[in-house]
Amino acid sequence: ARSPHMPGWSDDGRTVWYRQERLDSERTDWWTVSAAGGSPARVEPGSRAGALPPGGAWNRDGKLRVTVSEGDVWVSDRKGRSRAVTATERPERQPLFLIDGQVAWRRDDAWFSARPDGTDPRSVVRILQEDDPADDAPEGFLEQQQQRLFPSLAAERADAVERRAQDDAAAAADPARAHTVYVGGGRDVTLSSLSPAGDWLLVTHSDVAPEPRADPMPAFVTASGYVETRDIRAKVGTRSRRDDTVWLVPLAGGDPVVVALSKLPGRAEDPLADVRPEPLEEPPKRPVHIEAHAWNPSGTTVALQLWSGDQKDRWTVIVDTRTVEAGAEVEPVVAEHLHDPAWVTWRFNDLGWLDADRLWFQSEASGWSHLMWWQAGSQATALTSGEWEVHDPVASRDGRWLYFRGNPELPVRYDVYRVPTAGGDIEPLTRLGGMNDFWLSPDERRLLIKHSEVMTPPELYVQAARPGAPARRITDTVGADWRAVDWVAPTIEPIPSTHHDRPIWSKVYRPAGPVPEDGRPAVVFVHGAGYLQNSHEGWSYYFREAMFHSLLVSRGYVVLDMDYRASAGYGRDWRTAIHRQMGHPELDDLADGVAWMVEEAGVDPARVGIYGGSYGGFLSLMALFRQPDTWAAGAALRPVTDWSNYNDGYTSAILHTPETDPAAFDRSSPIEHAEGLADPLLICHGMVDANVPYQDSVRLAQRLIELRKTDWELASYPREGHGFRSPEAWYDEYRRILALFEDTLGTE
Repeated sequence: ARSPHMPGWSDDGRTVWYRQERLDSERTDWWTVSAAGGSPARVEPGSRAGALPPGGAWNRDGKLRVTVSEGDVWVSDRKGRSRAVTATERPERQPLFLIDGQVAWRRDDAWFSARPDGTDPRSVVRILQEDDPADDAPEGFLEQQQQRLFPSLAAERADAVERRAQDDAAAAADPARAHTVYVGGGRDVTLSSLSPAGDWLLVTHSDVAPEPRADPMPAFVTASGYVETRDIRAKVGTRSRRDDTVWLVPLAGGDPVVVALSKLPGRAEDPLADVRPEPLEEPPKRPVHIEAHAWNPSGTTVALQLWSGDQKDRWTVIVDTRTVEAGAEVEPVVAEHLHDPAWVTWRFNDLGWLDADRLWFQSEASGWSHLMWWQAGSQATALTSGEWEVHDPVASRDGRWLYFRGNPELPVRYDVYRVPTAGGDIEPLTRLGGMNDFWLSPDERRLLIKHSEVMTPPELYVQAARPGAPARRITDTVGADWRAVDWVAPTIEPIPSTHHDRPIWSKVYRPAGPVPEDGRPAVVFVHGAGYLQNSHEGWSYYFREAMFHSLLVSRGYVVLDMDYRASAGYGRDWRTAIHRQMGHPELDDLADGVAWMVEEAGVDPARVGIYGGSYGGFLSLMALFRQPDTWAAGAALRPVTDWSNYNDGYTSAILHTPETDPAAFDRSSPIEHAEGLADPLLICHGMVDANVPYQDSVRLAQRLIELRKTDWELASYPREGHGFRSPEAWYDEYRRILALFEDTLGTE
């Protein structure tokens, strides 16, 4: 699909930018089109002046924008005029406007500032991952003896201490001289953030963790003709969890203020006590790391979002720099403590300030993603509520509104809404249906919308940012070849669940005409990613599969695509149903889908196949291994076969670690259930897959060999990763899947 992506507004709001893939190439170009409509134009490579892509940050009055383009800092105005602030070999990042009108940015672990026209450049602060010479007093007998016996060593230390004192004095006396922050040797800087006032630096750092053992991944088809290897990510439970130390550094001088985290509510508890094979002898030392932060507009207060390493807790805390003393510790104010016995979701973690005193953030405390606001002296209060989800919130510049996309009308439909931050009902801004993403114009009077429907790829629209305004389409990127095909459009059905009080929303592709006397064959497609929504009214990530489903329907198949439990879009309980039991609630839902097809679509229960990739491949294996009577055949593409072989961040949230909760891994890993295979199985896997390693399918193949299973095959793709790239590989994979279903389900 060559639909627009990465869209955004020009500085003057008259033009829309977007990237588009070239025909027959993976390369992309920038394009622009008038916000009023017209013919798009490709942005030719060359001078960036007057042609800065979207991004960056606006100053307080919305007249100037600062961004990074090709590694340098640029400033532009609302008339589209731009100029470079830097021209360095090292890339710049994190650009922002300071309250005094200057521009600041980070380069490596140092911060700089200048006027918007690039004049008066200054070095603000630098962070050194070294021990502070002033604190490097000799410790223990041996170090003290070295200083006593060797005057040259003592002189070197005295010189370093004197230089540090001189640097501090010079930095305090000269604002143009950089302040130096020492975080200590063997430490990693995990966050560096300058306050808008330019007087405080938020720094988080943690111990340099030893690198865990990583699997080497061989590539057999290489330009050199030799087998080449590279290391890929470590396995679940083998990587140390990051434990951040949080500092606020006063740039006017003085020692860092330590943000005390030891007393965060619930941190001293052990949420895994009930599943550990052996109880801990001592209280748990639960690591905590910072995931997000936001300074208020005046730069006096910072909100921090902290996560426990086991992903059971999230704390949104506030530190007011006006109440701290240099060199002391400060207890943060807890605005919200979110605890989930399963895991806190990876989404719904946006936050920001409405003004100097009011913070907004997302929370799943109600079981659904909603907007909250907080200010000192009050409890966090919900701005939105209901059994639906808020996504991608954006605050207006004046703090009066929060804009978002959500699904309050139907779980499968996402329009754009806003809510007044003073409280009140949500207001629908779009009535397009389908799936809609949005971007506010620089003057916040219009919306740029990326709209799609089930059989209509994403296109860009513009409308006024008010309820009931019409939306005008400004791009048309769908080719004539696509339009010429009579694709089969699915219906979206709420299939009743026998295990939950909510329906299982599903896409159903049906053949036309009467049902044959012997019934119809059927295929269940299982989407990947686990936590992903696919049965919505918009364009699917799985557009290739949708085309394949049209082919299957043309041959008489019914195709079912379900948002089984663990899918996104349906609230916390739906999401966490798989906690410690992956591959169990999902199969119950798929079985409900098969029963529904038999009853409602004339499907022959003896001729139902299943296929999917990644998490869908995992579930296809679990279906064949655990429900052999339900399925006649299946294809598992790039499947997870053993969760102890997968990565840490994803797996440990749901199953913990193999050492902590071995029963959950045994229960959830297909390789532990392989003896149940009784139907034809196709496994397809790219051999340079850095996400689900090819080793997963190789190990399963050996297990099937040793179990003496028959009627299965493994198709290997030497140059493909997790997502195939070449058309030839896609063709070969789907040719095999089609042959499997035609041979086993029999439409002729």
